[in-house]
Amino acid sequence: MTAREELDKIKQLWALKTDEELAVKLKTTKFNIDSWVKRNKIPEKWQLIIGQMSNTRLPEAVSPSNVITIPIFEAVAGCGAAGMLEQLRLSSDNFVFDSRIFPSNIITNNIAMIRIVGDSMAPYLDENDWAIIELRNGRDIVPVEAVYLIAYDDAVQIKRVQIIGKKAVIKSDNKEYEPFTLGINDFDIVGKIVGRLKFGSLMLIKE
Repeated sequence: MTAREELDKIKQLWALKTDEELAVKLKTTKFNIDSWVKRNKIPEKWQLIIGQMSNTRLPEAVSPSNVITIPIFEAVAGCGAAGMLEQLRLSSDNFVFDSRIFPSNIITNNIAMIRIVGDSMAPYLDENDWAIIELRNGRDIVPVEAVYLIAYDDAVQIKRVQIIGKKAVIKSDNKEYEPFTLGINDFDIVGKIVGRLKFGSLMLIKE
């Protein structure tokens, strides 16, 4: 999806007709929006702002006790392309959600978000989508096939992982990428994917 198409979807979502109206809504300038279209890239800072604006308008019935902020990893997760393991630390940025959208078995103070690069998990996760991860933090992982954020070879990637004995089959949803096998001691599971934020539609998808 091009920057122009993404901006048009955002305008449709917010019932706006022109880029001028979008600029006012974002408290920026029409010149900035024109530059995003010309470069075919919406800067990450503005992706975060747009995502937050689309998810912080919680219903009036939501009490403050139900509101949670989800921190964001400074790294990006590779879905085909390698992510950056050395920068896998939380930033000061965050998204805001109603905690009741998550299943009761999810520890909501133990989740984080990471931005996607690459297409190996498409259409489950596309470039510039966000994955919501329940962090492992030393807990045991139930050996069932699921989508995880994994770290190996100085990179972080999101893959489907099937653990079989002392081996793990690492799979992509995009059939152009072949599965491969790792020993269970050759990679680390950072956490399990429990939700996705599709940037093009700005829609949260729960697992």
